[in-house]
Amino acid sequence: MQDVAMKHRKILIVTGAASPIVCERVGKDYDKYKYTFRTWINSAFMGQAMFAGLEDLTKRVKKELGLKNPSLLYFLRSWYGQTLW
Repeated sequence: MQDVAMKHRKILIVTGAASPIVCERVGKDYDKYKYTFRTWINSAFMGQAMFAGLEDLTKRVKKELGLKNPSLLYFLRSWYGQTLW
C-alpha cells in the first residue's frame, strides 16, 4: 500500500499500530517515502505499552479472581517481526 501511494505521490496517513518498517522507510529513502505520515505509535511501542503493566495485572487477576497461575496467550504473526520478546 505504501509503495503504491508513493508511486502516485499521494499522502499516506498511517493510523493505528502499523509495523515500524513504515516509518523506517521514510528515514532510509526520504525522497521516495516523504508523503508518509504517522498519527499514532507503531506496533513495537504498542506491544511494549501493553506488557508494561502485565505484572500488576497478573497480581490483580490472582487476587480478584482467585486464579493461581493466570496465563497470557498471544499469536505470533509474520508482520510482528522482532517486536515481541
